[in-house]
Amino acid sequence: MAVRYVLSDYVDCAMAQAVYDKLEDASFVGTIPSCVGVIAFAPTLRECEIELRSTLEDWILLGLKLGHPLPIIDNIGLIRSRNVSRWIPIKRRDFIRRLRQIGFEGPFAGTRHDTLKRRIFNSTIANDDTRN
Repeated sequence: MAVRYVLSDYVDCAMAQAVYDKLEDASFVGTIPSCVGVIAFAPTLRECEIELRSTLEDWILLGLKLGHPLPIIDNIGLIRSRNVSRWIPIKRRDFIRRLRQIGFEGPFAGTRHDTLKRRIFNSTIANDDTRN
């Protein structure tokens, strides 16, 4: 079974839509019509393709970070879900309780930090600064 990566597939499909033109000074310009604002200039076609891919990747990351809608390309959509929980601080005992709920055992005393274990996975947790 082949491993598929959505972001890589998205970039590859967008690059397949790239349009290149040769300018009067013999340099090249590349654009992706469905990705507004993605444009690259370079002295050779190959360098233009590399620069366009880099520009596209930056455009995608910035769009995801800022929550901009990105176009669906070849039925691949990169949508940042609003329901994704954010990391928030929790108390140590609550963290341990949550790890136990998903099958971790412990905490076991380590040399410097405690460890919770689940099969082959170990989760090292910081010591409680309040205990003596």
